Amino acid sequence: MSRRERGRWLSGKKKSDPGAESHACPKCGSPSLADEKKGFNVRRSLRGVVRFGAPGMLAGLVGRNDTITKCLSCGHQWQDMIYD
Repeated sequence: MSRRERGRWLSGKKKSDPGAESHACPKCGSPSLADEKKGFNVRRSLRGVVRFGAPGMLAGLVGRNDTITKCLSCGHQWQDMIYD
C-alpha cells in the first residue's frame, strides 16, 4: 500500500468506496491522525553490539520502516498491523 493510499485509507476518503468509515483515535475518538516512521533504534543497536560484536549494530535497522500512527489531539500512539 503506497503512502498516498494509506493517507486516503486513514482519512476515509477513498474514492472507490464512498461509504468508507473514517478512522479515529481509539483513545479519544479524534480524527486528527499523523503517520511517522520508527527509524533507527539505538537501544537495539547497542544490545546487538554487546551480544554479537560490530555486526550486531545492524540490529538497530530492524523495523526502521514500520509506521506508527499518532493522534494529534491526545498524543496516543499505536502501530497499525497492515499487511500488503
